[in-house]
Amino acid sequence: MVINVNVTQSQSAINLKVTLLVATLKNGQFAASIFKFPNFRVEAITTEEAIARALCDIE
Repeated sequence: MVINVNVTQSQSAINLKVTLLVATLKNGQFAASIFKFPNFRVEAITTEEAIARALCDIE
């Protein structure tokens, strides 16, 4: 699954557009990574949680 997200940081005038890649792992969990940052990855039990964690970590 590929999701395009616009992230706005409130304390500065930075707008960041990222593409999240969400994959199902063999253990049934989900991993979300940012296309332009190959070393960035979060894992979670649900797709929604993986996306939320990824967005929280880049803000």
